[in-house]
Amino acid sequence: MQMSGGRDTANMVIKCHFCKRESSLDIAEGPFPYTAENSGSMATILIVDCRGVDLKEFEPRSGWKVTGIESNKVFDEVDLAEMEWYDYDDEATVPVSIKDIEYEFAVSKKKDIKKNKNKNKDAANKV
Repeated sequence: MQMSGGRDTANMVIKCHFCKRESSLDIAEGPFPYTAENSGSMATILIVDCRGVDLKEFEPRSGWKVTGIESNKVFDEVDLAEMEWYDYDDEATVPVSIKDIEYEFAVSKKKDIKKNKNKNKDAANKV
Protein backbone atom coordinates (compact mmCIF):
# COMPACT_ATOMS: atom_id res chain seq x y z
CA MET A 1 0.00 0.00 0.00
CA GLN A 2 1.14 3.51 -0.71
CA MET A 3 1.90 5.62 2.35
CA SER A 4 0.63 9.20 2.38
CA GLY A 5 2.70 11.74 0.55
CA GLY A 6 4.04 9.03 -1.76
CA ARG A 7 6.96 8.44 0.60
CA ASP A 8 7.05 4.69 0.61
CA THR A 9 5.02 1.52 0.39
CA ALA A 10 4.17 -1.06 3.07
CA ASN A 11 2.15 -4.26 3.37
CA MET A 12 -0.22 -2.56 5.83
CA VAL A 13 -0.78 1.14 6.52
CA ILE A 14 -2.99 2.40 9.37
CA LYS A 15 -3.99 6.01 10.00
CA CYS A 16 -5.29 7.12 13.41
CA HIS A 17 -8.64 8.90 13.10
CA PHE A 18 -7.86 11.15 16.08
CA CYS A 19 -4.26 12.28 15.62
CA LYS A 20 -3.93 11.44 11.89
CA ARG A 21 -0.63 9.69 12.57
CA GLU A 22 0.26 7.01 10.04
CA SER A 23 1.72 3.67 11.14
CA SER A 24 2.93 0.83 8.95
CA LEU A 25 3.91 -2.81 8.87
CA ASP A 26 6.09 -4.16 6.09
CA ILE A 27 7.50 -7.63 5.52
CA ALA A 28 11.25 -6.98 5.37
CA GLU A 29 12.36 -10.59 4.81
CA GLY A 30 10.80 -14.01 4.56
CA PRO A 31 8.85 -16.09 4.93
CA PHE A 32 11.52 -18.63 5.87
CA PRO A 33 10.67 -22.34 6.14
CA TYR A 34 10.30 -24.00 9.52
CA THR A 35 11.99 -27.37 8.98
CA ALA A 36 12.26 -30.68 10.83
CA GLU A 37 15.66 -29.50 12.09
CA ASN A 38 13.87 -26.60 13.85
CA SER A 39 11.34 -28.88 15.52
CA GLY A 40 10.95 -28.13 19.21
CA SER A 41 12.71 -24.77 19.06
CA MET A 42 12.00 -21.21 18.01
CA ALA A 43 13.09 -20.14 14.54
CA THR A 44 12.67 -16.96 12.54
CA ILE A 45 9.97 -17.36 9.91
CA LEU A 46 9.40 -13.69 9.12
CA ILE A 47 11.14 -10.35 9.65
CA VAL A 48 8.70 -7.45 9.89
CA ASP A 49 9.49 -3.73 9.86
CA CYS A 50 6.97 -2.15 12.27
CA ARG A 51 6.68 1.62 12.49
CA GLY A 52 4.21 2.81 15.11
CA VAL A 53 2.77 -0.71 15.42
CA ASP A 54 3.34 -3.30 18.16
CA LEU A 55 2.63 -6.93 17.29
CA LYS A 56 0.77 -8.73 20.08
CA GLU A 57 -0.61 -11.96 18.65
CA PHE A 58 0.17 -14.42 15.87
CA GLU A 59 -2.74 -16.09 14.09
CA PRO A 60 -1.40 -18.46 11.42
CA ARG A 61 -4.78 -19.19 9.73
CA SER A 62 -4.77 -20.91 6.30
CA GLY A 63 -2.49 -21.02 3.29
CA TRP A 64 0.47 -22.89 4.79
CA LYS A 65 2.41 -25.46 2.80
CA VAL A 66 3.64 -28.58 4.64
CA THR A 67 6.05 -31.19 3.25
CA GLY A 68 6.12 -34.72 4.68
CA ILE A 69 9.46 -35.62 6.26
CA GLU A 70 9.53 -39.22 5.09
CA SER A 71 7.92 -38.93 1.64
CA ASN A 72 8.25 -35.26 0.65
CA LYS A 73 4.51 -35.28 -0.04
CA VAL A 74 3.23 -31.70 -0.23
CA PHE A 75 0.11 -30.69 1.69
CA ASP A 76 -1.12 -27.39 0.23
CA GLU A 77 -3.41 -24.83 1.86
CA VAL A 78 -2.96 -26.17 5.40
CA ASP A 79 -5.20 -24.37 7.89
CA LEU A 80 -3.50 -23.64 11.24
CA ALA A 81 -6.31 -21.44 12.58
CA GLU A 82 -6.88 -23.93 15.42
CA MET A 83 -3.12 -23.85 16.17
CA GLU A 84 -2.86 -27.52 15.21
CA TRP A 85 -3.22 -29.70 12.11
CA TYR A 86 -3.57 -33.45 11.57
CA ASP A 87 -3.55 -35.48 8.36
CA TYR A 88 -2.30 -38.74 6.91
CA ASP A 89 0.64 -39.15 4.54
CA ASP A 90 -0.55 -42.01 2.33
CA GLU A 91 2.79 -42.15 0.50
CA ALA A 92 4.76 -42.86 3.70
CA THR A 93 1.76 -44.51 5.43
CA VAL A 94 2.19 -42.41 8.57
CA PRO A 95 0.08 -39.80 10.36
CA VAL A 96 1.41 -36.24 10.15
CA SER A 97 0.69 -33.32 12.44
CA ILE A 98 1.59 -29.85 13.59
CA LYS A 99 0.69 -29.12 17.20
CA ASP A 100 1.76 -27.20 20.28
CA ILE A 101 2.45 -24.08 18.20
CA GLU A 102 4.26 -21.41 20.18
CA TYR A 103 5.44 -18.01 19.03
CA GLU A 104 7.29 -14.96 20.27
CA PHE A 105 8.06 -11.56 18.88
CA ALA A 106 11.65 -10.40 19.29
CA VAL A 107 12.36 -6.72 18.78
CA SER A 108 15.45 -5.70 16.89
CA LYS A 109 16.78 -2.31 15.93
CA LYS A 110 16.80 -1.32 12.26
CA LYS A 111 20.59 -1.59 12.05
CA ASP A 112 20.35 -5.19 13.30
CA ILE A 113 17.89 -6.08 10.54
CA LYS A 114 20.25 -4.68 7.90
CA LYS A 115 23.17 -6.55 9.46
CA ASN A 116 21.17 -9.79 9.51
CA LYS A 117 20.33 -9.45 5.82
CA ASN A 118 24.03 -9.74 5.16
CA LYS A 119 24.54 -12.58 7.65
CA ASN A 120 22.13 -15.41 8.38
CA LYS A 121 18.76 -13.61 8.56
CA ASP A 122 18.30 -14.22 12.29
CA ALA A 123 17.04 -12.38 15.40
CA ALA A 124 14.63 -9.73 14.19
CA ASN A 125 10.90 -10.30 14.77
CA LYS A 126 10.71 -14.03 15.48
CA VAL A 127 7.48 -15.88 15.04
